[in-house]
Amino acid sequence: GNRVVFLLTDSHIADEEFLVYINAIVTSGWIADLFTKEEVDGLLGSIASAAKAEGIVDTPEARLSYLISRVRKNLRVVLAFSPVGDTFRIRARRFPGLVNCTVIDQFHPWPRDALISVAERFLQDVELNVTEDDVNTGEGGEEGVPGELDADGATSAPALRKNLAIHMAQQHLSVAKMSEHYLKTQQRHNYVTPKSYLELISFFKYLLGVKRSELQRQTDRLDVGLSTLRKTSEDVTELQKDLKITLERAEEKKVATEALIEEMAVKQEDAKVQQEAAQVEAAKANEKSEKAKTIEVQAEGELSEAKPAMEAAGAAVDCLSKNMLSELKNLGKPPSGVDKVTNACLILVEKEYSAKKQTWARAKVMMQNVDAFKSKLSEFRGEDITEEEISMLQKYVNDPDFTPEKMASKSAAAANLCTWVVNIYNFNRIYVRVKPLMDSLEAARQSKADALARLEEAEAKVANVKAVLRELEEKLDRAVAEKQEVEGQATALKVKEDLAQRLVGGLSSEKVRWGEEIERLGRRAMTLTGDCMLASGFVSYLGAFDQELREELWKEQWTEDLTHRHIAFTEGRSPLDLLSNENSNARMMSEGLPSDQVSLENGAIVANCKRWPLIIDPQGQGIKWLKRKEEGNLDVVQVTQNKWLKTVENAVRNGRCVIIENVGSEIDASLGPVLSRSIYKRGRSLYLKLGEEEIEYDAAFQLYLQTNLSNPHFRPEVAAQCTIINFIATERGLEEQLLAKVVELERKDLEDRLTSLAQAAIEYQIQLVGLEDDLLERLANAPDDILSDAPLIEGLETTKKTAKEIEQAVEAGRVAQNEVKQARELYRPQAAEGAMLYFLLTKLCVIDHMYQYSLDSFMTFFVKSIARATRKDDDIGAHVASLRDSLRMTIFTWVSRGLFERHKLIFLAQLTFNLMQRGMVGNERECGDSDRTNSGWHEEHFQFLTRGPTKIDEPNPLSWLPNSAWEATSALCDLDDFGKFGSDLVEASPRFKEWFDATTPETDRLPLDWASLDKNPLKKMLVVRCLRPDRLTVALSSFIRTTLPAGSSYVDCDATLNSIEILEQCLLDSTPKTPIYFILSPGANVVADLDVMAAKYGLEKGVSYHNVSMGQGQDIVAMACLESAHRNGHWVILNNVHLMPKWLMELEKKLDEYAAEGSHGKFRVFLTSDPSRTIPIGILSRCIKITNEPPSGLKANLKRAWCFFAKDDVEQMDSKTKSILFGLCYFHSIMTERKTFGPMGFNMKYPFSIGDLRDSAKCLQNYMDNSTGGKIPWEDLRYIFGEIMYGGHIVNDYDRLVAQEYLNFYMKEELLDETEMYPFSQDDSGVGGGASGRSGGSRSVKGKLGGGVSGAGGSGSSGAPSFLSPIPTSFDKYIHHIDTAMTEDTPIAFGLHPNAEIGFRTQQSNALFRTLMDLQPKTNGSGDGSSSAASPQKIAEALANDILDRLGDKHFDTEEMMRSFDEQGPYQNVLIQEMEIMNSLLGEIRRSIKELQLGFAGELTMSESMEELMTCLYVDKVPTTWLFWPSVRPLASWISNVSDRLAQIEEWGDTQGELPKVTWLSGLASPNSFLEAIRQVQAQRQGVPLNELSLQFEVAKSTDEAPREGAFIRGLFLEGARLDDKNMLAISKPKEMYVDLPTLLVKAVAGRTRGGVYQAPLYLNRERGAGYVCEIQLSTKDPPARWCLAGVCALLSCE
Repeated sequence: GNRVVFLLTDSHIADEEFLVYINAIVTSGWIADLFTKEEVDGLLGSIASAAKAEGIVDTPEARLSYLISRVRKNLRVVLAFSPVGDTFRIRARRFPGLVNCTVIDQFHPWPRDALISVAERFLQDVELNVTEDDVNTGEGGEEGVPGELDADGATSAPALRKNLAIHMAQQHLSVAKMSEHYLKTQQRHNYVTPKSYLELISFFKYLLGVKRSELQRQTDRLDVGLSTLRKTSEDVTELQKDLKITLERAEEKKVATEALIEEMAVKQEDAKVQQEAAQVEAAKANEKSEKAKTIEVQAEGELSEAKPAMEAAGAAVDCLSKNMLSELKNLGKPPSGVDKVTNACLILVEKEYSAKKQTWARAKVMMQNVDAFKSKLSEFRGEDITEEEISMLQKYVNDPDFTPEKMASKSAAAANLCTWVVNIYNFNRIYVRVKPLMDSLEAARQSKADALARLEEAEAKVANVKAVLRELEEKLDRAVAEKQEVEGQATALKVKEDLAQRLVGGLSSEKVRWGEEIERLGRRAMTLTGDCMLASGFVSYLGAFDQELREELWKEQWTEDLTHRHIAFTEGRSPLDLLSNENSNARMMSEGLPSDQVSLENGAIVANCKRWPLIIDPQGQGIKWLKRKEEGNLDVVQVTQNKWLKTVENAVRNGRCVIIENVGSEIDASLGPVLSRSIYKRGRSLYLKLGEEEIEYDAAFQLYLQTNLSNPHFRPEVAAQCTIINFIATERGLEEQLLAKVVELERKDLEDRLTSLAQAAIEYQIQLVGLEDDLLERLANAPDDILSDAPLIEGLETTKKTAKEIEQAVEAGRVAQNEVKQARELYRPQAAEGAMLYFLLTKLCVIDHMYQYSLDSFMTFFVKSIARATRKDDDIGAHVASLRDSLRMTIFTWVSRGLFERHKLIFLAQLTFNLMQRGMVGNERECGDSDRTNSGWHEEHFQFLTRGPTKIDEPNPLSWLPNSAWEATSALCDLDDFGKFGSDLVEASPRFKEWFDATTPETDRLPLDWASLDKNPLKKMLVVRCLRPDRLTVALSSFIRTTLPAGSSYVDCDATLNSIEILEQCLLDSTPKTPIYFILSPGANVVADLDVMAAKYGLEKGVSYHNVSMGQGQDIVAMACLESAHRNGHWVILNNVHLMPKWLMELEKKLDEYAAEGSHGKFRVFLTSDPSRTIPIGILSRCIKITNEPPSGLKANLKRAWCFFAKDDVEQMDSKTKSILFGLCYFHSIMTERKTFGPMGFNMKYPFSIGDLRDSAKCLQNYMDNSTGGKIPWEDLRYIFGEIMYGGHIVNDYDRLVAQEYLNFYMKEELLDETEMYPFSQDDSGVGGGASGRSGGSRSVKGKLGGGVSGAGGSGSSGAPSFLSPIPTSFDKYIHHIDTAMTEDTPIAFGLHPNAEIGFRTQQSNALFRTLMDLQPKTNGSGDGSSSAASPQKIAEALANDILDRLGDKHFDTEEMMRSFDEQGPYQNVLIQEMEIMNSLLGEIRRSIKELQLGFAGELTMSESMEELMTCLYVDKVPTTWLFWPSVRPLASWISNVSDRLAQIEEWGDTQGELPKVTWLSGLASPNSFLEAIRQVQAQRQGVPLNELSLQFEVAKSTDEAPREGAFIRGLFLEGARLDDKNMLAISKPKEMYVDLPTLLVKAVAGRTRGGVYQAPLYLNRERGAGYVCEIQLSTKDPPARWCLAGVCALLSCE
């Protein structure tokens, strides 16, 4: 019957499965199967009496219902879920009970009035300093309160408190607004919560109190110093009067003292005689004393032998414990020999001499009182043992079994007693031996005493004389003392006077400075409230922002608001000045904190914040500083470690510091009580409940959290519990670090000197502060009469002198520092470019998660670049330029090897544009216009290039120019330098069309004056961007080659290296701390390359080279291999690590441990994985990454393929083999690169790899070795290459046919000499001399290609692009031939029309520049339109209503239609099928839209499918459930298409199933059914089997009447070619991607199809592939192979 609240927050839900049970609780109050049957019976039994009292039927079901009702009555479930993100929405959808069975109470952000009210309440107890400047705003109501002025005209404290409260609310609201801006511009989340606001108020009160006390302390100590100096000035006159009187008294004392000195001389002579007599007696006494001493030494020597025995006996007694003795005495019968020990003890201790009474019973009585017995043993004197006792003991002592060692095996107590007896016995024997000597010693001592007595008598006489002398001396001393006292007083007064003059004069400058300082402190005290307000807001709110937003908030918004509210603050003083000082900053920098402004601000926030710091630290600089800062009292853990929570628990108990590193966006719920500081007091101790355990809390406990994530998204509650601090390195800070590093390596003397000067300056500053503190401390603690303390005055003078010396040293050091800094500045361009490069790398993760780079890795290659640079010591400027070139190439090579091919150009373009933007490259290319900035950089030009804006202005006047190009040109005309471009384009339309139609317009000169843009390739790219976006990537590559110094070496980086050579170079860069990470791509075989390198380095598989394929259970194997390799210097490769993402966290920690411990120098780790977002950043960022992807571009692929083979192996081949190998490499490059043309290239993507080339080359070598110079087996080679090696990947018949046609073209006799490698490039007319191809219905017809071409490459006699295979030559000349003869990549090289690249190159360009735009710093949005724009729900709702209006009432009555048929044949079946499909589609559209409308109205819970539908409607995408046929159309076009399809079906249905005159084949949901119906109808007419008929397509001559056989169809498109006037296939016109096919007549015919045709595949849409329908015949004069390689096909839809 107890009421219970079950509170569950987001942090408690570690697993979403928890919500299954929560959902059950809130819906029914019961969780099925939570209790066992026995437990349920027990529960029901416990409520039996209560149920009976309430009249519940005594059945299990009724009792269970009653139990559930009581649970529902007494249990209250409170769910505290955050609405941030999609989590709550998804949970509500998956678990309806969370919404349907709860009362939702949404807590909104506190309104402004609430914020002000709360602040006023908490500021009530704060004492505020009010100045005349602290006046009210007087602007009404919410901005302030009416000014309450006191007598002096100053604002009252309540008014200032009100203004402070308003400002606090303004701070909170401004940060909330800035967080929205932060998310919009930088995609970074930051939250402000009410708890954050309360922390702001609390920290303000704390900081104000601390700083106010500090100011008061500083003011007080300076005031004491000034008071002391004033008092000293007043005391100088009085000192001079006292000095005169004191000098007179000193002269009187001098005369009396001289008389006493004469009387002393007489008395001293008498004392001398008495002293000589006493000396004679002293000599006699000394002689007797020496004799006694000799005897004493001899006796002590004898006794020393007895001492160890006595000590051993005592030790034995000490070793006896109470338990030992108790154990011994409790024995019923002692072990053999133990009774001897107790008998000996009875003799010595109890004096029991009777052998009969020496029994075990008697011994037990002796030991009855253990403590008393032990005391007797301790106090026993060995000297007192009688000879009778000795004789009794001898039989025991002489017994060989009477030893401690033997007794130890029987009883520990007996062993110790035995030791005692033996040693006491031995001691007594020695003592008896030395007894006579002791008697002699006694006699000698007596003689000595007599002599001393006589000496004492003589000395007494001397003492009497001396007493008289002493009285005289005391009298004289008093006189002298009085004289000296008076003289001392005079001297002291002189010293005082001198000290006073010195003190007042020496500290005169301090007197002025201290006075000014007191005034300054007073002014600071009056502005302290505003300063603390700024600093409090800075610490509480601004840690998560970057420098720009921090300054915008505190420097602009907050200070403006303080000024507006007349809250005094110090102008020009930053929050950092209040939160830290120079000493603190210097200490933090010495601990490893970077010296830039943001890092120092972060350090100050960490030092001052009251919430636990949570640092965003992807570069690891923050955690390095924290580890050094807290060194010696630090535990570092990760939440992935075992027992990490135990470490935190111990730290909480013992007051240690803990760093939890590498936390994710979700903080472990176990830390909740620690983060929220849920501390409570019990007695005098503090406690905290951690997990299920209550632990004592030590107030010294400190917690830091660190994440490696560059852009984490923490929950709002985390932001409330922690102070989030953005420790992401700044470019300026990194530049300083890199400058220090390069100077250290290049000019160590400069860096060492700067370091020493900086350290000295810090030490000097500390000394100055310390000296002034010491000076003021001395003045403050000086006695009332400060002039009486001469050391104090002298110390003050020394302090003043030291301070002056230090000030001079500081000034000299400042001059020296400036000189050194000027020398260091020569290297700043290197450091600046390095910083730029690093931050360029950090943005690459936006493109792909795998592109992670740590600062440590970057620093490693930064240092390598310096070592690799060409030294030019004679010219420092040239040397720095060499360093920059080396750095640029080193970093680019390192990074580009780990980038996918599609991303390399993006990275290189970003690098080039960044260098241009900073004026580092491109200067020589620009004219000197006055408005240009560095290197002629125009930001608006770059923005235009990346964004590609359009402008719909005037209609397009040019028929040959696409509308999109005209709209882009209109936008271009808005730029200053392009105002006339649009008009020139229209006026010189023919000349511009010629440029527009060029194959490579980026290299051709523009018409008119625009030809001058060749001198400015960046501007020319803008024109290309507008008119020919498909050539933009090519233009960009050319731009980089010409703009970037040695640009070709970047574009062609590693082009001449094969994968093994690249791996070998990466191995040279790797270290035991730096693994190599292979990012896998289809077909890559990195293990084979690594096997080669392992063999080269002398490693043995399974022994020193371990290969582990990761998977279930393999983590143990991997760890064992890593441990062994770490210690013994082995290699370990872990394959497919993406399969075990959780284990990778453990691997990361293990690699950290190895790095800290230090591994064997030969230890190397290799990792492989597919690209995956589950790979930890910590692993990726430390690795050297390698992708083994084919390069982009035919030329690069061909070079890579050729260079894959070892030079020596190629040189040993005969000329035929070389030629065929070159042709094979070309074929491999064509097959690899053709996929870039999308579906036109291949219907499917195939993982062709360098391994296919390698295996094909081996087969070639085997065939050539076996041919013995005979005829080359071309047919066999074509079959092996096309059907096995490469054909083994191919599963599509048309793709296989493409491969066959290529091999037919390349693998022929002409290949052994110079021959054209571009298929059909010289045969525009279509007469190429009988190329192999498809003729009629046959799949392949063999033939030969003829027709020679002129030139080695470039263009033949006809001007078409050309590339000839070279005459067999050397390995290097083949490479040279590729470089020189293949000038550009063109679709013609693949047998495709130049139009083929327009589509994919346009998409490639758009994607590239879209990515470049994403990588640019985000700017402020316009801010307009966002609020007025319709929401996704409104747009979806409007579109759904429109669709229902257009399609909602459509429906086909198929039964009525079938009844209307005279005869139901194949065509009628097709009609019915189409109607049924449309009915199903329309039904699904109506159902899903109405369901969505109910969801919008709140009558249904939004399901996942409903949300997906809403999203599709919003983004103009066809929902998956509506796709009853394949389509890639946008939704609006698709709806129109559906309407047209419905219209055709309605028209067809109106004819009672009669076939329309012309059927729109593209408008049928199942075109295959219609084509099959044509065959069925013809088979029925002719009475032939269906499989003997095939479809024949021909262009219809007339459609006026329905055909007698077959059917007319329309709606087909042709891609890759066109039909000429004779309806023959011809090459496409420039920029003509698709053409409409005329109406076709489709018939079913028996036998072979006619000749002279190309069997073109027909597809549903341009995606081809699975959308295959059938083949159609198109007439051609050219070989079918031409159209096959050109990718010509027919389409039912080209959208």
